[in-house]
Amino acid sequence: MTIEDLDAKAFSENLNTKFRATLGGKTVELELIAVTELNYSPRQEAFSIVFRGSVDSPLNQGLFDIEHEKLGSLAIFMTPIARQQDGFHYEACFNRLRE
Repeated sequence: MTIEDLDAKAFSENLNTKFRATLGGKTVELELIAVTELNYSPRQEAFSIVFRGSVDSPLNQGLFDIEHEKLGSLAIFMTPIARQQDGFHYEACFNRLRE
């Protein structure tokens, strides 16, 4: 499966599951905690996903190699958006034209 094959529904079906994210030799476990559809028009698909990671292992923004047992391996650009009591939150945004 490629990143182009994944939509908000595919990520929603995997809410509250674990992902492994690797950047620069550092691998951490993240949990997918939110999927938000941001449909602006019938021709445009837009959504965001939010992961939660450990408060002990903060990550910088970057292009991460992500692995998931059902979705496979993909590259996702993520940005840290918040530090909460339950850990750091990271967001990836998707914005593409519909076929």
